[in-house]
Amino acid sequence: MAAPYFKSMKKISMKHLLMALYSISAAVLTLLLALRFIPSDTVKLSVDAQRFALIELFTSVNCPGCPAAEKVVQQIRDPENQDHPTLYILAFHVDYRNLSGARDPFSSEAFTQYQQYYSHALRLRGLFTPQMVINGLTSFEGNDLDICRERIESVLETKPKEIIDIRATATFFEDSVEIAYKLSRPLNNTRLNIALVQKSARMDMRGGENAGLLFDCFNIVRSFEHISGKDVRKGRHRLHLPRDLSPEDIEIVLYTQNSLTYSISGATRI
Repeated sequence: MAAPYFKSMKKISMKHLLMALYSISAAVLTLLLALRFIPSDTVKLSVDAQRFALIELFTSVNCPGCPAAEKVVQQIRDPENQDHPTLYILAFHVDYRNLSGARDPFSSEAFTQYQQYYSHALRLRGLFTPQMVINGLTSFEGNDLDICRERIESVLETKPKEIIDIRATATFFEDSVEIAYKLSRPLNNTRLNIALVQKSARMDMRGGENAGLLFDCFNIVRSFEHISGKDVRKGRHRLHLPRDLSPEDIEIVLYTQNSLTYSISGATRI
C-alpha cells in the first residue's frame, strides 16, 4: 500500500522541481536582458573616472622662476590644450619667500607646512619653488611645459590602487559657501581636502625679486581645509568666502589623499 504514496510524492517533487528551474531560468534571462541594455556611457564614465591628474604648484610672487611656472599653468589649463582626461590645478603660495616690503598676499604658513609633508613623503632634500606635484606621486620643477606634459601622461598611465568617487554640491551665502559631499566609501586612512580656488589675479610687482613685472597668477588656493574620520562618508562643510571674491571668481576642488603616503585617490570640482 505504500508504493502508490511514494509514487505520488515523486510526481509532486518532480513538478515542483521543474517549476523552480523555470523560475530561475526566467530570472537569469531577465537579468541578462537588463545588463544588455545598460547604456554604454555607464561603463565609459566609470573608466574615465579612474583617469585624472591633480597638479599642485608650490609658488610665490617673489620667486624668479615662478612667472614661467604660472605660464605653464595657464597653458595646461586651457581646454584647447587638453588632450587628456580631467585635470585639476591648485597653486599654493608659500610664505618662506616673503621679503620685507614684498610679501606675497596669497601666502600661508599652512601651505608651506603642506609642502613640507610632501618633502618627507617623497623623500626630497628640501623645499623649492616652483615645485609641481601630480597626484601626490611625482615632484619636479614646474616651469617647463614639456616636462609637465610628460609627467601628466606618465601619471595618467598609472592606475591608482584605490579610487574614491566624490560627489559634491555648493550653496553660496553672503560670506560663506556650504559644501555637501558624498564619497563612494568611508575615509578610513584617507582625508578629504577642500580647496577654495581663485581662478586668476594680476599682481603689479613693485618690490622683491620680480619688481617691475606684471605677475599673472592662476588657480590660487585661498582656503584649504581637511576632513578626516574613519567612518566619514558624507556630510556638509562650510568655508569662509573672501570679501574680494564672488562666486564667479572661484571654483572649489575636493580630493581624497592618503594620510601617510599623500597619494591622491579621487578628485572633483564644483
